[in-house]
Amino acid sequence: DQGRYPDSVAAFRVLAVSAAISFAFSPHVNLLMKLERFRFLVALVAAAFGVNLAMLLWLVPRYGTIGASFAVLVAAACVTVPIYFESRRLRFKRT
Repeated sequence: DQGRYPDSVAAFRVLAVSAAISFAFSPHVNLLMKLERFRFLVALVAAAFGVNLAMLLWLVPRYGTIGASFAVLVAAACVTVPIYFESRRLRFKRT
């Protein structure tokens, strides 16, 4: 990029971590979908949307691209981490 986008490397790294977290936890959503836990999933996505929007409004003016990538990271974690714990709870409850 010849120095035109100085924050791009750091933003890419943060987004790569976000993608890795989402990828690591993604198999757990299959169990929740199989058990038809759609209200739980919709509630998580709605909450994550609100968290992402609030963080974008707060972080982007202060930190620009890096702030936006951290907002995405936190919003993705707000979806994937609860899915993991709910999946484990339901899986061990069934056995």
